Amino acid sequence: MKLVFTLFILILSLVANAQSFAEQHYQFDVNYKMMHGYYNRGLYQEATQYVDSLKDNRYVNGQVYYFFARVYSLNNEFDKSLFYLKKAVKRGTTKVDVEKMYDLDKFRNSHLNIVFELNYDKWHQEYLSWVAELQIDSVYYKEIMEINSLSNNTRYKRVETIDGDIVYELKDSVEIAAVEKQDSVNFENLTDLFFEKGFPTYRKVGGAAFDAIRMLESNFIKGFNDLDSQWEKIKPLIIKEIELGNLKPFIYGRLEDSYNGITKNPLLYLHPIYTYKDYQVSFNEIVKPKELNIRRKSIGLCPIEIEFWSLAKELPMSLQEIKFK
Repeated sequence: MKLVFTLFILILSLVANAQSFAEQHYQFDVNYKMMHGYYNRGLYQEATQYVDSLKDNRYVNGQVYYFFARVYSLNNEFDKSLFYLKKAVKRGTTKVDVEKMYDLDKFRNSHLNIVFELNYDKWHQEYLSWVAELQIDSVYYKEIMEINSLSNNTRYKRVETIDGDIVYELKDSVEIAAVEKQDSVNFENLTDLFFEKGFPTYRKVGGAAFDAIRMLESNFIKGFNDLDSQWEKIKPLIIKEIELGNLKPFIYGRLEDSYNGITKNPLLYLHPIYTYKDYQVSFNEIVKPKELNIRRKSIGLCPIEIEFWSLAKELPMSLQEIKFK
C-alpha cells in the first residue's frame, strides 16, 4: 500500500512538472514571438522591450541570446549587443555566425567589436567545456548518426551533363525499390532504438536528438505500413521525457501534427512548422478549431494569432472567422 501511494505521489509530481514546463514555455513563446513580430516590422526599439520578460526563462538558449544581440545592434545599443553576444558564444554561437549576420553590421563597425574579438576564444572555450561535461550516451549517439547516414539516400541521382551542368534525375525502378527497402529498415532500426534506450534528447545524445526527430518526421512522410502502431508506442516515450523536463513540450505537438498531416487527419495544434508554409490552412483541417489555442497552450505554444503576427503574416481568412476560446 505504501508503495502504491508513493508511486501515486510520483506520478502527480511528474504531471505537475510537465504542466509547469508547458506554462514556462508558453510564457517564453508569447514574449519571444511578440519580439519577433516587432523585429520583422523593423520596430527594433519595441522589440527590445521584451528582453526583460524573457531573459530569466529556462527556455532561453544561445540562439535566443544571439537574437537579442542582433536586435540591440539594429537599435544601435552596442553595449547590450556585446553583453548578449558573450552569453550566446558561451552557448554555441560562433565567430562565423557573427561575421555573416547582416543584423550585426553596425556592431562590427563599432569600437566594441574589438572587445568581442579579444574575448571570443575565452568565451568559446567555456562553451567547449560545457559540452564536454554533458554526460551523453556515446553509443546511442553513434547508432543514431549511423542510421542518419543511411537515411540520406534519395530517389534522385546527381548527373553531370556534357556541357558540365549538374542535373538531378529520378532513379530507375530498381534503384528506387532499393532506397525504399533501406528506408523501411532505417525506420525499424530507429524505433527499436527508441524502445530500447528511450526517446532521444539533447542531454542523452547531444545534437543527434535533432537528427532523430527529423528522421522520424521524414519516416511519417514515407508512410510505412506499421506507422500507426509504431507512433502509438513512441508517444508515451516522448511524454515521459517532457514530464522529466528533458524535452520541450511543443516537440510532441510538432510530431503529432506531422503524423496527422501525413495520414490526412485534422491537425491538433497547428504547430509553427505549418504557419511557415505558404498555403491557406482551412478550419476543416483542425480538430475543434475554437479550442485550438487551449490545446496550443497545453504544450507551451502561443495563441495562433500571435504566431502569425510574429511572421508579419495575416491569419488565413478561414481562421479569421473563428472565435478562439
